[in-house]
Amino acid sequence: MKKIAMVVAIVVAAAFIAGSVFAFGGCGYSGKDGKDGAKKDCMKQDMKKELGLTAEQNTKLEANKAAHRTEAKAMHDAMKAKKEELRAAIAKPGATRAQVEPIVGQIKALEAQMTDKRVDGILAVKAILTPEQFAKLEAMKEKSIKEWKGKNKDKNTGKDR
Repeated sequence: MKKIAMVVAIVVAAAFIAGSVFAFGGCGYSGKDGKDGAKKDCMKQDMKKELGLTAEQNTKLEANKAAHRTEAKAMHDAMKAKKEELRAAIAKPGATRAQVEPIVGQIKALEAQMTDKRVDGILAVKAILTPEQFAKLEAMKEKSIKEWKGKNKDKNTGKDR
């Protein structure tokens, strides 16, 4: 009986220790406070540290992000509205390609603008970072995408959701 109690105590202690170790990320974020902002701040700090950003680079990147975020949100909202307009137009009885073509053209134009803005944003970041930092950032991004895809596989089919 004492052996069973001892084994149970060891297993429980190991579970608590393992939980504590795995709960904390690179900068002490536990994920239990329910604040996504804290996790994003942690990730941002880790990225800054890994890239070795200077204070000037950090300031420029933050300004760049703020400028592009406002513009991107406006374009995203416009795209959402146009897609809804297209859905409504297609849902009308007797809708034809000729009737919806102007909306489709506007959506294509918005998509082109969004692509241009994404490229402008990437090139702006590339201008702020050193070539080594930019290469490291791209590698970090690829790693993050692979991890995200690995976590989001449908367990039954093995396909991405």
